[in-house]
This record gives sequence, C-alpha cells and structure tokens, in this order.
Amino acid sequence: MQHAGMGYPNGPVDNHWIFSLPSPKLLMLITEARYHHDAAVDHGKEVLVRAIPRIGRRPAELGWAPHRFVTEVLDKLDEIKQPIQEFIPWNELDLQDERGDHQNDWDHLHDRYSTIGMWGLSVLQALQKDNPTVRLHYPAWTPDHYALDHVDLWRVSANLCDVVDFHAYDSLNNIQNAYYDYRIAFPDKPLALTEWHCKGDLEEERRVLEWLAETMVADPLFEAAYFFIWRWHDPHPDWWQDSWDVEHRPSRYDLFMDPPPLNVTPVTPPVPEPTMPDPWQFWTSSEIAAAIKCPQDKIEEHWPRLVEQLGHCGLTDKSTHLAMLATVAIETAHRFEPIHEFRMADGSIPAYWYTYDGGPMYHGRGFIQNTHRYNYETLGPKIASLWGAGPNDFDFVTRPDDLLDPDLSAAAAALYFRDHGRGDGDGIPEAAGRGDWREVRRLVQGGDASLPLLVQYAVALGGATEPVVDDTMVYSINVPDSVILQQNNWSCSVRSTYAALWAMAQVGQGEPVTYGDEGPRDVYEWMVPGVADSSVGLHDGTGAELATLLESKGYTASHLYNCTLEEVRYRAGKYPILIGGGAWNHWAYVRGKTQDGGLILENPSPGHMGIADYLRDSWGKLGPWAMVWIDPTPPAPPTPTPPDYATLTALAYYEDGVVVPALANALANPDDVNLRTQVDSVLRWLRENAPVR
Repeated sequence: MQHAGMGYPNGPVDNHWIFSLPSPKLLMLITEARYHHDAAVDHGKEVLVRAIPRIGRRPAELGWAPHRFVTEVLDKLDEIKQPIQEFIPWNELDLQDERGDHQNDWDHLHDRYSTIGMWGLSVLQALQKDNPTVRLHYPAWTPDHYALDHVDLWRVSANLCDVVDFHAYDSLNNIQNAYYDYRIAFPDKPLALTEWHCKGDLEEERRVLEWLAETMVADPLFEAAYFFIWRWHDPHPDWWQDSWDVEHRPSRYDLFMDPPPLNVTPVTPPVPEPTMPDPWQFWTSSEIAAAIKCPQDKIEEHWPRLVEQLGHCGLTDKSTHLAMLATVAIETAHRFEPIHEFRMADGSIPAYWYTYDGGPMYHGRGFIQNTHRYNYETLGPKIASLWGAGPNDFDFVTRPDDLLDPDLSAAAAALYFRDHGRGDGDGIPEAAGRGDWREVRRLVQGGDASLPLLVQYAVALGGATEPVVDDTMVYSINVPDSVILQQNNWSCSVRSTYAALWAMAQVGQGEPVTYGDEGPRDVYEWMVPGVADSSVGLHDGTGAELATLLESKGYTASHLYNCTLEEVRYRAGKYPILIGGGAWNHWAYVRGKTQDGGLILENPSPGHMGIADYLRDSWGKLGPWAMVWIDPTPPAPPTPTPPDYATLTALAYYEDGVVVPALANALANPDDVNLRTQVDSVLRWLRENAPVR
C-alpha cells in the first residue's frame, strides 16, 4: 500500500529489507537520519525526520527557550546532504520524559498545553523562517492525555504547520476514533498517523491496513500512516516486546509486502455536522452590554451572527470573542450594528476618503469598517468560500452597501480576525490569547487609537487584569512605538538602551540621541558591532559590557546579574532601567512598576514569548535576569525667591511657631487658596532665612 510507511529502527539494520518495502514513506529519528537519510532518498524513499533532543537539552531543561531548542533540534541536520523534505521538531511533550521536567503528566493539563502551545509557536516560526522549503509537521501527543480537549490552546501553532500528526495504538477502533477526532478538529488540514501498531495482533493490523487503504482514497488529506516500528533496539520490557515489531515477525513483513486489496467503493469517514458555538457560553447579553457600553437589544440581535461566523473560521476561544466584542463596540461607536464610516459633523465626506483606493465609494462599512476597493474585491470570493457559495455570488465592488447586511458584515469581520496580520504566523487571535491588547488594536486600527477603551472592555469582560501603574515615578514615560519597536530579531538591546536614554531626555537628563532610518542612530553606532550584532544580539547577557559602554559615554551606569523581581521593582521608575532574561532571550525597557507586584515594560517586540507590556508571573521561567540602570545626575535644588519687602514686613511677626492672630485668621479661611499658598511660602522662607522675632 502506497501510504503504509514504516518507522525506521533506532539502531543498526540491514537497509535492504526496509528499502524493499513498496511504500516510499519512512519515518527516521534524527539520530538515524544522519547516517541513513541520504541512502533512503537515493532509493526513492520519502523520509520524514523527527528530532529527539538529547537528555539535558530537552525543552524544560533549556528553560523553554525557543531559540536554544531550535539550535538543539537542528544540531545534526548539517550532516545530511540530500534535502530534507519533511520534519517533526519534537515528540509527545505531554510526557515529562520528553519535556525534561519532573512534573506529574496528568496535573495542570490546561497550563501545560497552553505553555507548550505558545512556546511551540515561537519554535515553529523560527523553523519556518530558516527552512522555508521543508514541510513542517505539528508533533503528535500521547493518545491517552486527551489533548484535543485543550485544542484551542495549541491550535494556532498546529495550523502554522503543513501537517498535523497523531498517534494511535492497539486496535482498529482506537485508530479510527483518533482519525475522526483529528479530522473534525482540523477539517482542512493534512493529517499523518506517525505511530501505530496493534501489540502483535497480525489480524487486527491487517484490518487496520484495509481501513487505511480505503480511508486514504476517500480523504486525500490523510497523507500517511507509519507503523511503529521496524525494530526497537534496547527494548523496555515493561512497555515493548520484540513480537510487536517487523524484524522479529516475518509474517508481519509479508503483510506490508502484500497489502490488502483496495475496496472498489471507498468508505467515506463520517464527519458530523459542526455545532456552532453557543453565543452566550462566556457571557450573558446583559453582562456584555454593561461591559462594552452597547445596547443590549443590538447585542442580542447581532452577537449570535458574529459568533456563528467566527465558528466558521475556527475561532471559538474566549479571548478572540472578547477581542471581537470590544472591537465592534469601538468601531461602531457603541451602536453594535453594521454602519457607514463616520462622516463629519455636517454630514459631509471627509477629505481623506478621496485618498482611499477607489475613492469615497469604498469608505468603511460594516462591524469593523471594511475599507478600500481592493478589500471589497477580495472579500466577495472569501465569503463565498467560507459559505460554500459560488465565487461570483457576492459583488461588493458593484454593490458596496451589501456589506451593511449584518450576516455579510459578520462574515467579513470574522474573516478579518482570522486572516489579518498572519504573514509571520501571528494575528489577532494570537495577540488576544496572550492579552496583548495593544497588538489587537494595532492590527485592527493601525495604531493605539481607543486602546484605553479596548483594555477597559477586556478588563470588564474578565479577559485581562489591568495593571495599575505607579505614575509618580520619574521615568514612567511612554516611549513612542515608532522608535522603540525592533525591526529585526536581534536589536532588542539597542532599542531598549535607546528607550532609557530617550526617557532621560524627556525629563531634562542627559543629551538627546538621534534616530535614523535604521533606528536609534547614536546608540546603534555605539553598540554595533562592539557589544551587539546581528548574529547573537547583545554579546554579554549579564549586562556588564553594556554598563561599561554607557560609562564610556559619560553616563553613570550599573548592572546586576541574576537579579530578583523585587530588586528591579525597587529601582523601577526611579532610574532608567533595561532588563534581559536568559530564557526570554530578549531585552526591554522598564517604564515602572504596578501595585500588584509587576513591571510595566516598553517592549521592543510586544508578545515575544507571551509578554507584551506587563511582566510578573512569567518572571521565574524566563530568567536568569540581568538589569542595567543609569544613575542620573539629580537636578540642582531651586533657589528660593524671597518675598517682596511689604509682604515680609507684614508677616515677620513670628515667634515660637505661633502666627499673629490676623495671619492665623487668613490661614483659616478655606476659600482663599491663593492667600494660603502665599502665606505658606513666606513662612517657609522665614523659617529658613529670617531671624525669629
């Protein structure tokens, strides 16, 4: 059978027998691929390579640092000469033996899948960027941990891959159910069964092969099934027996050499009709109305439409729903219905509408304001595809007001949330999932307009904890996004250093630094290539070199390595500070601290490893931490200005801290604020400069 692939042995073997199998598909561990991959490809095999990190270099042992893990899994690939076609970067991380920690595999599943999902997103993005021609597989989970119960926590990273893998064992029934469950969870995604066997039961395995033959014809996206395994060297008696593999059972080899015939009428697997999410599963209509300040009747009319279209787009999680509610409230001026883009107070068309592609005819319409002719052109076929309609059924170019239809407008909004900003694998659902409301707003609006409202609504709907900033700090100054955000994957330390110096300049400390086309020009020229460069970022993760560099530029700078959160909070806002985390592999400027024990950041890469502009709970897993801070020169105290002679004479009758009755009466007058202020100032001057009378 063409797709009945084989798991290659994890040790010495005679390749002749494996290469003679009729299926072209082989799954090799990276430890074997370095020796046998090229020979297999030369024999016409399609090799799927699976990385297995070394003990001591597993994800938890690397501090869940994506860049360190990517380096580990790619370590042996340079020994392979033939191009790698397909790659699995890890395997079954719901087992602690493969994570590298000592946690109970059955505890805290929600947190575990959430952590792995977010971490995996960064790993896969890096692998995609560096290996664009390789087909990436999303690794399988163990079949008995019910990973699909938590699929929304890792769906985004799975959808980033070309293929989603799953494992299933023991019986045809188990394998069928696993396939059906994954096909429902990922209806449009290629699937691969990357491990299966039936514990030595040859007849059951024949039935599995018959079913695979039929199902793979009916479902072209079911790409491959790999029998586990030709031979398992160094077997574990408690979970593996030689009679289960191929090498020890010649009759099993015959089974794969002489696969069962294909049934003339393929059986199409039953896929149940998708059930649309309940629009009120997270909040009642009254709770929504109170939180986002919109009419309850409009919410009851239109929110079910939006939820239905989000469901068609596979967006069913709470954070995406929250982002949609808050966004629609803002974009519709709290009317919560499809609207025309706002006109001027006199009803005239704003001048900037004429600069739109296509002119004023293609101004914003709908729940989130679809704008520009090219968007009207592309939206029709996209909605048709979403609804299974004909490609020309929706002509928004000729009839742009059709987008005021609430169902069409809901579909447009859902598609925007699904597709916008996903060029790097990140988009609105991902930003909402990590609570990065600034990024959600940027992806919809293009900037920070109405960001406080978005955060307010997110807090009201329970989707975020609004950090309370101690705004009495000297350096609690927002650094503009236009100058702080890094434009590549290494310059975070340069941008954060610039932020610290920029904040100083805003309060009259130090000299302003210039900003050019490539970023903060002065700081860039100071730091690159001496203490930072494009290959590794900042050379010295302790911050010592950076502090020395700042000293050489005339600043009084210090650093502290392996610092605690409280040590940073002690200085936050009192000094210009930047911090870097070892496992975070990133630097940011600390703008201040919050009353709940956290830090407010000016982050050059908002959302990196789930951190936007607030850091507290992730401190322990993203370290060790380094801190660099600048001791600014305190401003000279102001020279007191003596009061005029007449006032001084009138108020000079001061003895033993008692003010003359007339002055006391003036001070007691609560309405005369100017008099009280003047008197206080004069008495303070008298106490410091004049003799007591």
